Amino acid sequence: MDKELEKVFKGLTRSDLEVQYMLRNTRPGYEEKDIPRWLEQSELFRAKANGRLDLTYGPRPRNKLDFFAPKGLPVGLVLYIHGGYWQRGDKSVYSFIAEPFVRRGYSVAVMNYQMCPDVRLTEIAPQARNAVKWLWRNADELDIICNNLNIMGGIRLAGILQLKCSLRTGHARLMIYRKTSSMQR
Repeated sequence: MDKELEKVFKGLTRSDLEVQYMLRNTRPGYEEKDIPRWLEQSELFRAKANGRLDLTYGPRPRNKLDFFAPKGLPVGLVLYIHGGYWQRGDKSVYSFIAEPFVRRGYSVAVMNYQMCPDVRLTEIAPQARNAVKWLWRNADELDIICNNLNIMGGIRLAGILQLKCSLRTGHARLMIYRKTSSMQR
């Protein structure tokens, strides 16, 4: 039997599993249209925003975040953690996501993290927790409201971080953000 057709997990073939793992491949135009559009929107937002870029929150090269503050007193903090199957992505693509939250009075941090294969999978969630700790330690300087943390982004990492933070502090909320056709406007 052909290895590609062999059922390897719950009745799925290796090819079936690859499609489930790489949903990006099922979305026509993602690399050619969506990413360039998001990069352009993000560049426009960064140019006009009250942002502090590439703040270092940890020891690894990609342990950096961009921080966007609202005008006036903030009502809370949104931490955006990009998805990418633990292997790809960059905060610079997703700055545009901060704009509607900043307009509504939220501070927004958009973070990068060291990805596989540079680190083991088990080393990724601790990086996100380090970003939260860094934000907390720098809350006065950044004018962050610490009792209204909202975690948004790639569902796996954001969910892991939300669970850990809420168990410890009781203050984290998870916002599941799905890229939809409405983002194309």
